[in-house]
Amino acid sequence: MHSQRNVNYRLGGGEWVPWFINTLEQNLCTQCCTCVGVCPAQVFKRTVKGTVEPTNRNNCIGCTVCSRQCPAGAIVCAALPAETQP
Repeated sequence: MHSQRNVNYRLGGGEWVPWFINTLEQNLCTQCCTCVGVCPAQVFKRTVKGTVEPTNRNNCIGCTVCSRQCPAGAIVCAALPAETQP
């Protein structure tokens, strides 16, 4: 299942596609995997090492469910500045 990006339209025409970055603070993360279960875009995965990583960051749709549900407060979801968007 692939997530679809939100597409908005600029005043005057043209598409604007928002890009988001998820930062996982490993020093705060308890490896509970809540983010793996709640993320609708499947951004987070449990690695073979047993750690949680944001392995599919480009899938992020910016819903912030992961950061709101993380019991340890280890996830920050924020929009990338326009000048750094791909």
